[in-house]
Amino acid sequence: MKTLKFLADQELQELVAAETALTIIDVRSHQEYLDSHILGSINLPLETCLAYKGRDFLEKDCLFHCRSGMRTKQAAAALAAFPCKQAYCLDGGISQWQQNGYGVEQQEKSMPLDVMRQVQLLIGFLVMVFVLLAAFISTSWLIGAFILGAGIFTAGLTGTCLLANVLLKLPFNKLK
Repeated sequence: MKTLKFLADQELQELVAAETALTIIDVRSHQEYLDSHILGSINLPLETCLAYKGRDFLEKDCLFHCRSGMRTKQAAAALAAFPCKQAYCLDGGISQWQQNGYGVEQQEKSMPLDVMRQVQLLIGFLVMVFVLLAAFISTSWLIGAFILGAGIFTAGLTGTCLLANVLLKLPFNKLK
């Protein structure tokens, strides 16, 4: 079984400069990828990589990266099993890559925040409000917190978040 080798950003830059046949796979969400990504990389979110059974990369070396390197480190064993010739991970992620002055392709910000962060902020705020209302007004307000919890639980089970879909329809979340 192959192991996942960790590369420093300078080592990756040397491989890119030498035009080594390497597929750079960005495991962040699609929105994160749209905001900025390493030139020539492709986007396969981590959940997709972990379930990937295709044969497209069997003859290729693949380098995985995320924002800071934490997601790829946490999934290292699973990524090592990705169907490719050799698997690498960018130590420090795209943040370290950018910090050291290597180029990325950036698009104009399309959203103020990633939609899942918006969901987390909104749910967290509403739960706090419902709990405070339950503590000082009436315990009936706990029903609101229960409904929010049930919604997040359902989103986790189904992979579809109704609140995220609603937020994406708001004017400030429209792609430019």
